[in-house]
Amino acid sequence: MLKYCDSFAAFDAVIFDMDGVLIDSERIWQTRQPDFILQLFPDFPTETSHQFAGRTAKGVFEILSPYNIQNISEESFLERFREFGSREIYSEVTAFEGVEELLQRLHKNPEISLALGSSSLIQWVKMAMEKTGFEKYFSAICSAEEIGGVSKPAPDIFLYAAKKLGVAPEKCLVIEDANAGVQAAKAAGMTVWAFRNGVNHQQDLSKADHIFSSFKTLL
Repeated sequence: MLKYCDSFAAFDAVIFDMDGVLIDSERIWQTRQPDFILQLFPDFPTETSHQFAGRTAKGVFEILSPYNIQNISEESFLERFREFGSREIYSEVTAFEGVEELLQRLHKNPEISLALGSSSLIQWVKMAMEKTGFEKYFSAICSAEEIGGVSKPAPDIFLYAAKKLGVAPEKCLVIEDANAGVQAAKAAGMTVWAFRNGVNHQQDLSKADHIFSSFKTLL
């Protein structure tokens, strides 16, 4: 079992994904997203919704596009998606147990910088940070919206976060919960640990360097 004292020594930075890692939002998405999607894309097989994990809003639209029988524009979808997430998801999120204690310990370590690297929209990231109070722990808070909505599994969001911290990719550790995020971290040349958060059983995390199911195991 990895312990705090010896598990982070090899890294100069830790980059956290947000949804399903810091906050228990994926559970809410899985409950409320299907009805929203079916209103716009009635032919979409919602049992495959797990593929949205780790994707940007634009990435979600790309997955839905083959089922776009109502010819909904990307702009219209993104606006509705933004409003739905703000109203139904990020107004209610809570942090996972043990997360803040880990953030506190890492934040106190002068040899480690912390960043958030999320596929979520800037508005959602801000809402989650306000809800949890986690903003104070991060030297860089990065949304894929800042880099044109490039979606994981492309490595762009993690490379962007590392650049903002001034840390080489090989000295970064990424904490993820989705297959797309694990692929993105690996493509960036970073070490990645995957969090089994209780709802991501359909995610293939086998390429991660370490898999854990509780943040308490890292303390």
